[in-house]
Amino acid sequence: MAPIRGLANKSKHLCTSRQCSANWPVLGNIAMIAIILISGVQGVTQSRIDMLYGLSLLAGVNMGVAVIEAIVTAICIIYRKSETRYAPRVEDHV
Repeated sequence: MAPIRGLANKSKHLCTSRQCSANWPVLGNIAMIAIILISGVQGVTQSRIDMLYGLSLLAGVNMGVAVIEAIVTAICIIYRKSETRYAPRVEDHV
């Protein structure tokens, strides 16, 4: 795995693209849950435990959608790379 460009110059931690991108959805879901639990929701009379249950369910669905999105993106990238690999060159038509 090649490190992300520019990251190696700024810190000693070398982060590959898979390692870095795999953590962002999880951290985003944790931040979302924490912000909503701390600030609360106006007009909601649920306890924090009930809100945590509902938000955890929402985070699980969000992670499922992220997995599907990653698979579709990988398929598109693989298709695009195979398309450019077998594309005819300009020199072949001259």
